[in-house]
Parts: sequence; structure tokens; C-alpha cells
Amino acid sequence: MSITTALANATTGLRAASRAADIVSGNITNAMTPGYARRDLVLGALSLGGDGAGVQVTGVRRAEDPFVIADRRLADAAYAYSETMRDGLLTIETAFGTPDETGSLSARAVAFEASLVEAASRPEANERLKIAVGAAERLVETFNSVGEQIQALRARADASIGRMVDDLNKTLVQVDKLNDEIVRAGGRDGEANTLIEE
Repeated sequence: MSITTALANATTGLRAASRAADIVSGNITNAMTPGYARRDLVLGALSLGGDGAGVQVTGVRRAEDPFVIADRRLADAAYAYSETMRDGLLTIETAFGTPDETGSLSARAVAFEASLVEAASRPEANERLKIAVGAAERLVETFNSVGEQIQALRARADASIGRMVDDLNKTLVQVDKLNDEIVRAGGRDGEANTLIEE
């Protein structure tokens, strides 16, 4: 092996070591960044005409498990779904009230039914009829109040869905731009990997 060949081989090793230092530096810098996966340098033998010519960087591999990531995304989605359902159902429960609350829908329905029974027992008593009418009015008011609260909940849900769709559309535009930049980066491994990470 000539001195020129030995220096050329050493140069490829220095290039690979420099690239490895960049990768390690990026790993340390992003150690606390959410969603960042450690990167490892993939090296291979470089040969010219069947003879060893040093080392080459064949790529950068992200140390991640796609199955674990998929499971985590499913778990995050299930958690968000259950939180949203819980909040919605608590709002509906508050709107309806519980049977032991005097202003709740069920308590007003029971009071109306009791006033009807009272009025039916003595239909000639105007006072009992007025009480039944008042109980009916309070029941209708409570129905309207519950309906308004449920409509407000629905409006908030629709607005939230709209914001999520807008965020998703903006993210898809960003991903499209990143894909274009990755294609333009082409063989520049360091730049392409940074864009892929993003």
C-alpha cells in the first residue's frame, strides 16, 4: 500500500469521525427535546477496484421502535378521547343536575307530576291549578336551560374540531415543504437527516 493510498484511507476515516462527532453533538443537544430519537452513524467499507479504500458513511439511523411509537400514539389518542368524553359528560350532568338538587330537570319533572296529581284530585281548586301551571313553567324553563347548555357544548365542540382541522392542515403544508426540502437536500446527508428529524 502506497503512502498516498494510506493517506486517502485515513482521510475517509477522519471524514467519518467528523460526521460521527456531528451526530453525537446533535444527540446531546436534543437529548431533552420531545419526540427526538437518538441517531447513529452507519458505516461501510469503501472499496475501489476490489481493494479496500477506507470507510464511508452509508447513512444515519434513528434509534426508534415504530411499534412502540404506534402504541404510544394510540394510547395518547385513547387518553385524549376519554378526557374529552369525561369533560362533556360532566358538563351534561351539571346541566341536567342530580335528582337530589331542587333545580334539576328530574326534580322539576317530579314536582310537576306531583302538582298534576294534586290538581287532578280537586280540579275545582284554582290554587292547585296555578301551582300546576307554575310547576309546568319551571319545568319548561329547565328544559330550555338544559337545551341551551347542550347547544353551547356542541358549539364549543364544533369550534374545537375546526381548530384541530386548521392545525392539521397547517401541519400538512409544513410536512409538504419539508418533503420538498428533503428532496432538494438529496445527497447532503447531514442536512437531509435534520429535515427528516424535523
